[in-house]
Amino acid sequence: MDVMYQVPVISVRGVQLAALLMHGIDHAMFVNDVAGSPLPLSLFCPWMFFDGKLFQYKLLKSTAATASLHQLCGDNV
Repeated sequence: MDVMYQVPVISVRGVQLAALLMHGIDHAMFVNDVAGSPLPLSLFCPWMFFDGKLFQYKLLKSTAATASLHQLCGDNV
């Protein structure tokens, strides 16, 4: 699904939240390694599931006063 969207400004909060998410993924990868790698390493590759531009876009939309859950999910409930 190729969606074109514009992010007018990159928020500091968005960068901090994305960094926190990546830190959590790093911890999950460490736990996976300690447990003997029951999950394949490809599940922990951020480029497979995380899009920073889309993250910033949805964060900006969520802070709008008129944002609803249906709009944030793209009407896919």
